[in-house]
Amino acid sequence: MSGSTLVISEPASFKHESKSENVESLFQLSERFSQFKDEVLSSTNLEEQYQQFQTFKANLLVDFQNANTAINWEGLKSNQPLQRVIVDLSNTIAKNLGEINAKLTTAFSPKLEVLIQGILQNKEEEGLFRISGNANAVRDLVKKIKEGQINNIQGENVHTLAGTLKQILRDQTPHLLDAIKEDLLNIENLDVQKIQTALNKLEQKNQAILKTLMNFLTEIAAHSENNKMNPTTLATCIGPNLLTITQNANPLDSVQETLKVNTLTAFMIEHSAEIFN
Repeated sequence: MSGSTLVISEPASFKHESKSENVESLFQLSERFSQFKDEVLSSTNLEEQYQQFQTFKANLLVDFQNANTAINWEGLKSNQPLQRVIVDLSNTIAKNLGEINAKLTTAFSPKLEVLIQGILQNKEEEGLFRISGNANAVRDLVKKIKEGQINNIQGENVHTLAGTLKQILRDQTPHLLDAIKEDLLNIENLDVQKIQTALNKLEQKNQAILKTLMNFLTEIAAHSENNKMNPTTLATCIGPNLLTITQNANPLDSVQETLKVNTLTAFMIEHSAEIFN
C-alpha cells in the first residue's frame, strides 16, 4: 500500500472486562477504520490492492463485532452519556465503512467506464462486438489501459473499443462470474429472483461491474434496429468472457455449457432493469 502503516493481522478478541476498556477498544477501532478509509480513498492501484483491502476490512469488521459483544450493555443503562459516546463511535465506523465499500466497488470501473462511454458515442454502429477490431490496435489499447492510460482513447475505432472491452473481461482472473458459476448454470428455468439470489453471493465489486456491463448492453440492444445487435447476438459475443468454460474431453459438453452461458447472458440483458435496479 502507498506508504501504508496498515498491517493485515488476525482479528482481535475482546474479553468481558471493564466497560471502560471495551469502550476504549471502540475508540481504537474507530481510528483504525478512519485510517483504513484514507488508505482506500487515496489508493492509486485499487484493482491490484483490492483483495488485500477486502481482507483487512473483514478483519476490522470481526474486531468491531467482538468489541460490541464484549461491552457490558446492561451495566451501561445508567450511564447515558457513555451510551451516546458508543453510539456516536458506531455511527462513525458505519459512515467510514460506507465510504470504503463505495470506493471498493469502483476498483474496475474506470477502465470499464471509459470504454463504455466511447462505445456509446457510436452505439448505432452495425455489428458492435460481433465485428472484430484490428488485432494490433486492440492489443495496444489493452496495454495502454492496463498501464493506467485510460484517457487515451480519442479517435479510436469503435470496434477497437468493443474488442478491447471483451479482451479485458477475458483477461480477468478469475472471470467475473466464476465464483457463482455452478449456482448460475444450475438454474433450470431462468427467472429474475433466481438470478438475483445467485448474484447476491458475488462480491460487491463484481456485482457493480456486472450491473454496469448489463445496463450498457441493454442500451446497445435498444438500438438493434440499426446496429443489428439484439440481446441474443450480444450474449453470444460477451457471455463466454464472463466465466470460464469447462474444457472437457467431450467437446460437446463445452458447447452445451457455452449455450447455457449465452442464454443466461441474454436473459440478464433483457431483464437488467429488474435484476440490477
